[in-house]
Amino acid sequence: FNVLYLHGSLDFRFADTTLTLFFHVELAIGDPPSSRGGDPVFEFTALGLIVLSEKGLGMRLDLSSEVDVGGVLEFEAEFHLYLNSTGEEIVYDVPPEFLTGDNPIPFSQVTISAGAPQLDGTEGPAGFYIVLTGEGTLEILDILKMEGLFYVQISEERFELFIGATMKLGSIGSAGVSANVRITKQGLAGALALTMNFKTGGEFEMFGTAQLEINTTSSAQTVKTLDIDEDNGSVKGFKSVTLAKRTVRIAVAGGIDIAGVFIIKGRIDILITQQEFRLEFAATLALGGFGKVRVIGGAVIREDTFAMYLELGAQAISIPSVTIEGAFAIEVNTGSSAIEVAGRTIGGETALIHIDATVKILVLEF
Repeated sequence: FNVLYLHGSLDFRFADTTLTLFFHVELAIGDPPSSRGGDPVFEFTALGLIVLSEKGLGMRLDLSSEVDVGGVLEFEAEFHLYLNSTGEEIVYDVPPEFLTGDNPIPFSQVTISAGAPQLDGTEGPAGFYIVLTGEGTLEILDILKMEGLFYVQISEERFELFIGATMKLGSIGSAGVSANVRITKQGLAGALALTMNFKTGGEFEMFGTAQLEINTTSSAQTVKTLDIDEDNGSVKGFKSVTLAKRTVRIAVAGGIDIAGVFIIKGRIDILITQQEFRLEFAATLALGGFGKVRVIGGAVIREDTFAMYLELGAQAISIPSVTIEGAFAIEVNTGSSAIEVAGRTIGGETALIHIDATVKILVLEF
């Protein structure tokens, strides 16, 4: 029984005023690495490059690991650490003898970029940076499965953090979280989102997403957030959004389904700025075989103004011998200027109630 097994290539050199350390190894605990015919309890592959010179320090460390404990617990992950204080690209040529033999290295160069590696694969401006990233999966008994990734960047201009993770609970449901925070000299900008999907017995299902976005800076900022399908409240992935200066936004989307008889799906948006508080919502309520009711509206609150719009639309609600179709709307604006609320322009000094409906009872129509 081997406690620790290490196999790979190591290059250490000192030339002029530059110290270079490179390694590409397999490390295993309990037995030799699986690539050498062993069955270790834990193993990972490590790639490392450290270059220290009078210009500064460059470092790159890549770790990858796979763990399978009797099919009960499975874990797979990758971690990457990048550091460069030189402001220049660093390129290391792998020695020719490492490219051949019984364990050849599959690449001839290792690069440390001049600028910070970004989430989208591009490179930031040249300068000092530290970047740490990771992604992986964890599965237990085919019941609980977690997937996630994170990204941390520290540079002279900013600190940035991104986290995205999902968790599946077998046939019961799933949950997810994403966070993106950027701190600069101007202030803080970021987004936090939570999503869940819960189902039990095929009779009850509840799902939804809550998203918080903050921008305390004096200019518009781009943040990453969950991409929500507004029609059904589902999450399609991540996307970039622009958030106005000094703004807080909360968005909620989701739905509830009870045995397919009572179904409501929709969204709510809350926007808070230094000038106003704004609320908007849109939802559809399905009443089994009786029909649907559409609810759209919102409100705007300013220092000296209150404006509101609410619309209810009944789409052929049918009760035995009775059918109802129509719309009901309320418009209010206490200010002297027109205000846009939920896509509707409300004129100044307005108070309006509008009803437009048709009721059929047997053959009678009202």
